[in-house]
Amino acid sequence: EQEKLNVWVAFMNLENTYGSQDSLMKVVERALKLNDPKKVYVKLVEMFERTNNQDMAHKTYETMLRRFKHSAKVWLRYILNRIESGNMGAARGLLERSLKCLPRR
Repeated sequence: EQEKLNVWVAFMNLENTYGSQDSLMKVVERALKLNDPKKVYVKLVEMFERTNNQDMAHKTYETMLRRFKHSAKVWLRYILNRIESGNMGAARGLLERSLKCLPRR
């Protein structure tokens, strides 16, 4: 399972580096069908952060929040991304949104 994900991550990296945005999205769609979607999205957002593509990282995080709104790890990753980029206001807003969406324990 992990090896299969690694191959798809390599494919996404190649498309991100040498392909177009459309070709990357087609690869991502295929990877989502054949792997655990949460893991694919995490790898995708890590790739965008590594290549300093903050716009696509932001869009990917928003997609992740729609699909996995009850995952504290997704919320935490996004909040930390906003803090690291110096956007404290957005991080604070995300924290407030997360408290409304996450189940109480």
